[in-house]
Amino acid sequence: MFEPYTPAPPTAPPQSILLLHRERYTLRSHGLHWSGYPGALLHSGLGMMLARVSPALFAVFIGGEDARAGESSRPRPWWMLPPLDARLAFAPGDDLQLDLLFANPQPHWPQDCAQALHALGAAGIGKARGRFSLVRHESVPWDVAATTAPGGGPAPLTDMLESARHGAEGIRHLGVQLLTPLRMKGEHGLVQQAPSALLLV
Repeated sequence: MFEPYTPAPPTAPPQSILLLHRERYTLRSHGLHWSGYPGALLHSGLGMMLARVSPALFAVFIGGEDARAGESSRPRPWWMLPPLDARLAFAPGDDLQLDLLFANPQPHWPQDCAQALHALGAAGIGKARGRFSLVRHESVPWDVAATTAPGGGPAPLTDMLESARHGAEGIRHLGVQLLTPLRMKGEHGLVQQAPSALLLV
């Protein structure tokens, strides 16, 4: 009699392999006006321009045909922190900041995204086709000194978690304030009600 086959659980790589890099892009308005949520406009605009200037990175960040059809569920190796300025219009010369966070980044990712943002600013964004220029982009060291890699490079996730654990002693409650609209997917598609703490984390 054969023993029932039980597949071995997948072996995850050590957390120390997962590196996080934060890049800040400073944008200068040329009469920029948001015609919707900044995060959504910048996210879709960046994806559109990446498809033009760096198809290889577009495939990594967004996906191929399966993603365009809405069928891809693999985790994305990047996150966007849009400008958190409440203004809808910016005078020419006003600066605003956009942060991109990369997981296990390749060295060319920040520059490829810079080229895409430069192209997006020249083409215009939103219904009003508000334009901007990319002034500069730079690596942002993590706020916690213990987690900052030399030169402000990628920080090992294990160091970040360990630092956060020591700083959280005695904390019993945690609040979350959403500054931008939240769109989440669960096992059964888009989450339509308040998510559980497990899903949120």
